[in-house]
Amino acid sequence: MGDIVINALLNLMGVLEDVVMMCGVFCVPVTKKKLSLVLGVLLLVGFCAGGDWKEYNDAFLLTLGLLLSPAVCLSVTEGKWVRRLAIYICSVMYLGLPYLCINLLFSVISGNSVKVWEGYVVYHFTRGILTIMAMGIVAHSLRSKITGYKEIMRDLSTGYFLLGYGTGNQENDICQP
Repeated sequence: MGDIVINALLNLMGVLEDVVMMCGVFCVPVTKKKLSLVLGVLLLVGFCAGGDWKEYNDAFLLTLGLLLSPAVCLSVTEGKWVRRLAIYICSVMYLGLPYLCINLLFSVISGNSVKVWEGYVVYHFTRGILTIMAMGIVAHSLRSKITGYKEIMRDLSTGYFLLGYGTGNQENDICQP
């Protein structure tokens, strides 16, 4: 029973990271439609109840687990679905930046590689909480320091988000001999 609750909370934290990045940093508005919010909550409950989706060997269940997180994020936000999907993918990609900083912090404080911490649930909870806090601070800073930041993000073409993750994988090619 304890593992189920822990996995549910970790799944919840992962979705919250995505939503804070999408709605906070990228300024995607949260929907005001009650039906969409209820659908999002139901999908979130299903996603969290699924446990550790990576452990499933069944292709259908694994695919379902992979699709539920974006489905939650898309159902609780509003706007054109292609734009929201592009922003969701960028959000997931850019979450690697706070993860990198937090991993560095863990390594410096402990004197160990992050690989040592990967097996500990406390590490994942701490990283999730720190990531949500960091993205909240970044979102607040951007909105308060840049005049019209929301409008800039709203008017930014979806193509920029598509271009951002389309070329983001090229850096591995550069590093190869």
